Amino acid sequence: PGRTSPYLRTSAKMKPIEESVEDDVFEAPAADKLELQRLP
Repeated sequence: PGRTSPYLRTSAKMKPIEESVEDDVFEAPAADKLELQRLP
């Protein structure tokens, strides 16, 4: 159960998290790059 519990949880979480992360990841680098470019 120990191996199946975390594995199933990771799989189920990965699906929804991946979508949420994709949005955050896409916005995060974009904001960082814009801020970095603005700063000297």
